Amino acid sequence: MITTSSFALAYLRLHRGRLLVLGVLLVAGSLLQLAGPLILRTFVDGAGRMAPLAGLLALAIAYCVCAGLQQLAAVAEGYVATDLAMRSTNRLRQDLFDRCLRLDLAFHQVTSPGALVQRIGQDPALLDNVLSRMAVALVSNGLIVLGAVALLLVLDWRVGLVAIAFLVLAAMIRVRTAGLVTRAWVQVRAVAAEMYGALEELLGATEDIAGAGAGVYAERRLQQSSRDVLRGTLRAVLLDSAGGAGETAFELGTTAALAAAILLHAHGRLTVGDVFMVAACGRLCLAPLQALGRQVQDLQPAGAAVARIGELLSMEPAVRDAPHPRLLPEGALEVEFDGVGFAYADGQAALASIDFMLPAGSVLGVLGRTGSGKTTLARLLARLYDPQRGSVRLGGVAVADVALDQLRQRVAYVSQDVQIVDGSLRDNLTLFADGGGRASETALRAALHALGLDGWLAARPDGLDSRLGTALGMSAGEEQLVALARVFVREPGLVILDEPSARLDPVTESRLETAMDRLLERRTAVIIAHRVETLERATHLLVLEDGAVAEFGSRGGLLADPRSRYSQLRRAGLAGLLD
Repeated sequence: MITTSSFALAYLRLHRGRLLVLGVLLVAGSLLQLAGPLILRTFVDGAGRMAPLAGLLALAIAYCVCAGLQQLAAVAEGYVATDLAMRSTNRLRQDLFDRCLRLDLAFHQVTSPGALVQRIGQDPALLDNVLSRMAVALVSNGLIVLGAVALLLVLDWRVGLVAIAFLVLAAMIRVRTAGLVTRAWVQVRAVAAEMYGALEELLGATEDIAGAGAGVYAERRLQQSSRDVLRGTLRAVLLDSAGGAGETAFELGTTAALAAAILLHAHGRLTVGDVFMVAACGRLCLAPLQALGRQVQDLQPAGAAVARIGELLSMEPAVRDAPHPRLLPEGALEVEFDGVGFAYADGQAALASIDFMLPAGSVLGVLGRTGSGKTTLARLLARLYDPQRGSVRLGGVAVADVALDQLRQRVAYVSQDVQIVDGSLRDNLTLFADGGGRASETALRAALHALGLDGWLAARPDGLDSRLGTALGMSAGEEQLVALARVFVREPGLVILDEPSARLDPVTESRLETAMDRLLERRTAVIIAHRVETLERATHLLVLEDGAVAEFGSRGGLLADPRSRYSQLRRAGLAGLLD
């Protein structure tokens, strides 16, 4: 199992220079604090011997200088530790986000966005707290405690052994409770992730909940999740409180060490200054030990976060990059399904032995009732999933043998759920690729012109720099047009459109028809449709039924065959949905 310390060190090692500076500051700060009891002992013994005033004044000044330098070292420690922690956890967030992007749809379908937000945002924040404050305090306070015990051992071995005995007892109490507390916090984080997932789901369905009058149900569900988090947190806190007995044990040890020092002074073995040093070391250790108790308590949630982060980073995507990738041919891509079978994680077959070949430059219209496998077919083409049987080939090359980066560049998939990012129109067309440098302004304007969107662009207040986003009231049609322009900029060899006109009003649909005529030139296209009139530009048709090919052929041939399903639909004038 990955520990918090090993995980933190793995990212801290990326910044060795800052880590070295922090180590020097920690040692210097600890030595400055340990100098205080030594100076105090010398001062008390000197005052008892009626030492010269100048010498005592020098000791007092030295004590004040040490305190001032220690404060400066503490400020420097905090600055360097925060800088180091932020750099490390920012790198961790990037690694987590990259891993989520690489994981396939099967993972994202069973993991809510709310749970991922917690893993990428909140879990690293707990480590940030560990690295910037707790880790520094643990090391610093640990050095102070060990240094103080060492001073006591040098002073008198009996006093030192009393302190060590109670220190070991305190450590044993903490170690025995740490495992239970960590597991309790792991459960708390898991329940909290479920709560965030439920909250994200409920907020996303606000309109439906209000329309159905289901507000009471939504509130009850959130309250239940909140109660689960509360119960888990209270259990973890109660378990951790048992470890507080360790601090009590060491306080008893400090009292016993002081009592031993007083007895040794009574027998002439220790001076008054020595007794003062024992008391000073006790006071010096008390605050760090209390802080260590609080930090260990805070460290338990961090341990739970590390367990969850490690679990996410250890996940491997089902769709992996080809070890020896092949290149796709230039231009329009031929599409071939050879005995393709696919089933989702629940075991239900989505496609069964699909066979067809679509010539390059053709337009395939895919028809079928809901659940017939249309969307699954599109996902296999874009390699969002890999088939369990058979092979999907583009231009004669199996998609599993193509580098994912090239495949994403040459195959464009536009789903019904178009995503508009919070950014400018330019950002939405390029998706921030190379800061937009991959496509020049001339190329972006040419893409919009080719799709007949000059007037639409002219209506934007700031042209390509106009800010877009869901909060700015873009219509479904405008979002769809932006998605098509985004595809055009990439110049793919295969375009997959999932019901492109499903959400459009008549005016925007007319614009879309013009844009699609230009978009599909010199490209292969797969258009998934529920309405037969969407497929007027198709050269070939594929009808799916229960995950199998019910009909495939050229559109003209199927239309001329009175027995074909497509011909029957056309003759019956069924322009409605194939439900």
